[in-house]
Amino acid sequence: MEKFHRIILGIELLAIALPVTLLLLIFGVPIAIKQLFSTLNIENSIVALISLLAVMATSAVWFLSIERIRGYSVFNKGYALWWWLVGLGIVIVLCSLLITRFTTVEPYSEDWWFYDQLGTFSLGAPLAIPTIHVTVLGLGSLGANK
Repeated sequence: MEKFHRIILGIELLAIALPVTLLLLIFGVPIAIKQLFSTLNIENSIVALISLLAVMATSAVWFLSIERIRGYSVFNKGYALWWWLVGLGIVIVLCSLLITRFTTVEPYSEDWWFYDQLGTFSLGAPLAIPTIHVTVLGLGSLGANK
């Protein structure tokens, strides 16, 4: 059964995490870097920082998933930083979803770009599927390290 779950996790990575990661790397990061260096203000700096943190969180999901596919227990102390990054990614996505849902800003107003950019981080929500799968697999084999 463990091997079946590892295969499913691999399929989730290819079908869900890969497109989300490519969207982040192709669109999110270059736009944030461009905005950071075009006009130096607090909104651009915040979006650039969140973009960097989103890349780190996405990398953590990939790392923990691949480690789990390889058969390692990902709940050891050596993986704590990676789980903190995943938690940070969850916070970013939840905040983005809340901003998208509960904030109404007049289009093309002064604050519109900022809220629009923050709302795009909700595109990371599908990464919850492999993240939950890694967590469940890890809890199921807690203490069983390769």
